[in-house]
Amino acid sequence: TPEAKLITTTNGATISYNATGTYTAGLTLKNMWGSSETKSVDIIIVPYPDGVEESVVEQMSVYPNPFTDYVNLSFAKEGKYTIEIVALDGKLIESKSLSVDTNEIVRVDIDGDKGIYILKVVAQNQSVVRTIKVVKR
Repeated sequence: TPEAKLITTTNGATISYNATGTYTAGLTLKNMWGSSETKSVDIIIVPYPDGVEESVVEQMSVYPNPFTDYVNLSFAKEGKYTIEIVALDGKLIESKSLSVDTNEIVRVDIDGDKGIYILKVVAQNQSVVRTIKVVKR
């Protein structure tokens, strides 16, 4: 069983686990008259702190990062891919479909304000090949 750690502050409580998964936690609340009530809540643990699942394709890289106008994606494997540019709020900025050769480098222009964006590379079979956080200066 994974070890849980409870952190309490004046603003609330946080439970953290050292392994990913779904857990049930008990919560006991007391009102100002001393009455208490216990409630169970399901806690779903997201496997990565930014909520983005990491998948890796061999030798795929992105540069420069941070960038100003564009990034270069280097593909190790030929195929048909879709590149989705997503803002941190989940809004799809742009989606591009392309065919690449082995070791091809593709320039991806990212229009938008300074900040963090997610590049999601999806293969033709709809599997996510890679998700990459990039920072626009």
